Formats: sequence, C-alpha cells, structure tokens
Amino acid sequence: MVVIVVGCDHDVQSKHHADDPRIESDRRYFRDTVADLIHRYAVKYIGEEAAWDCVTATQGLAQEHSVRYSRIDIPKEAQLQINVRPYPGDSARISEYWLAWQLVREWHMYKTFCAHLEGAQSTMVVCGRYHAPGIINLLTTDLGAEVLGLCLRVTHSIEFHDCCERSKNALPY
Repeated sequence: MVVIVVGCDHDVQSKHHADDPRIESDRRYFRDTVADLIHRYAVKYIGEEAAWDCVTATQGLAQEHSVRYSRIDIPKEAQLQINVRPYPGDSARISEYWLAWQLVREWHMYKTFCAHLEGAQSTMVVCGRYHAPGIINLLTTDLGAEVLGLCLRVTHSIEFHDCCERSKNALPY
C-alpha cells in the first residue's frame, strides 16, 4: 500500500477564488499538484484535514476523478465540546497542552483514514504541514504503509522542511 501525505498550509486548500493574487497562485499550484498526484499514482481514496465549513480543492478533485473522499479531522461539533485551551499567536506551538491536543487529533485522523481505506492500495492524506510528521509516523509504524511525503508551503516553496523531515521518500516535485 502506498500513501501520499501532502502537508500544506491551510490557506491553499480552499476551492474558492482568492482576491490576493499570491494566494490564488498558491492555490492553483496546490490544485495542479494534487491533480497530478491523483493521476500519476492512480489514487483511489483521499482523507483530508480541513476546515469543516469550507469546500476544498481536494474535495472537488476527488469528485472530478471519481476518487472516494472523506474529512478525517475530529468533527467541529466534538471539538467545540472539548473546550480546547486558546493560545495567542505562535506561543501555541511551544505549549505541551497544544502539542497534546495535536497528538489526539493526529491519532483520530489516522484512525478515521484507516477506517475508510476499504482495500485501496494507492491513497492520499492532505493535512496541515505540522501534522504531516505525526501522520507519516503512524502510517509507517502502525500500518506498515509505504509513505511518500510532500510539503507544500505557501509561495511555491516545495521542499522537505522541518514539518516533513521524518518522511523517508521524497516525491519528484
């Protein structure tokens, strides 16, 4: 089984047009890259972490290519009931509470993704780039999947960065 993990900045996931030409350019590049990966790897299922109240480019591409699709994050209603501690700015990234919450979400994403596999041998996870290492780790250690990781950062800088450093195989982008 091959799983392509696309870690991205959430700004690029929206299917809707952005007034800012730079953001729109990034979104177009994201859509083109995901479409190419779906075609190149004959992807049969995509699980995506994205805001629950938006239509994503990945969701639209899945429909266009007849690929099964599901959202894999904890449902918004459940998240609101948990009373997650708010964090201002970047301080959230260094808090042990924030990190613990991210681990809970990543475990849920992983288990939800696995529950929807239905035997698919070529699949994709699209998630925030800071979740990519955790998802990659679970897919390789728990599921034993061959994982291809890609980090799509804003402004076309596509590289393996700190968010994806645990990935073993780079995609040709």
